[in-house]
Amino acid sequence: MSTNNTKDGPLQKWADAGTKARDLAGEFSGHLKENGSLPSAAGAKEIGNRLIDARTKEELKDAVSDAARHTGQSLREVGGSVKRAASSTKQSEKVDDLRDALSEALSASMDSIQEKLAERRECRAESRKKAEPGILEGEVIAEREEDR
Repeated sequence: MSTNNTKDGPLQKWADAGTKARDLAGEFSGHLKENGSLPSAAGAKEIGNRLIDARTKEELKDAVSDAARHTGQSLREVGGSVKRAASSTKQSEKVDDLRDALSEALSASMDSIQEKLAERRECRAESRKKAEPGILEGEVIAEREEDR
């Protein structure tokens, strides 16, 4: 009997693991909001205006330099926020819950594959028995003409 669509089947186990992953992602998002700060849009807007309004090569060079500096600082802030949120999240029980759910899903999938392979082998063995009428359960019961 196939367990693919039952409570213990691989499809349900993968769905459960997906739910656990969503829960963990939600916790990470919460930590990110608590621990993180997004870069100010005002600074980016000011630099954008300076790039647009630049009239000389020097003004443009300064605006590009400031844009690069602002971008680098913004990326460091975001990176720090993500790192703090990840650090907080990895201590969560939800990490272990997800790990267990993934392990169960993989195990159920492997069991299902093994079950299908066994069914296929059995089917193939039955087909071979039907194809060789002179052989019953591996014993020759009548010689075939070409074997003489």
